[in-house]
Amino acid sequence: MVHEHCEGKDLNHPEFRALFTARNMLAGDWYSERLAAKQAFDIHLWEQNVRRLEELLEKSSYAGEAKRLGVRERLEMARKQLHQAQSPDYLGFLRGSSGAHPRKPIP
Repeated sequence: MVHEHCEGKDLNHPEFRALFTARNMLAGDWYSERLAAKQAFDIHLWEQNVRRLEELLEKSSYAGEAKRLGVRERLEMARKQLHQAQSPDYLGFLRGSSGAHPRKPIP
């Protein structure tokens, strides 16, 4: 559409405009891929958060600081967030968001 028309259709042509309705955009395979990428990213993020908070709690030298910072409560919240992100319902929760750009697999 560099020249504002393609195959005899301009920007205002109904067929072209229909490509960008919310219904058509949300039904696209590319959109499903973005939601799956966002779910994978969120799972990875919350797994890291859970692991780091657990590691902090394992260090006896940080016991006082962990208590002061409420690390146990934060760990409980992180586990809940991880569980939510891993749920099959999470894709429905993400529906309507922009998702995330599908990239290389998360290391």
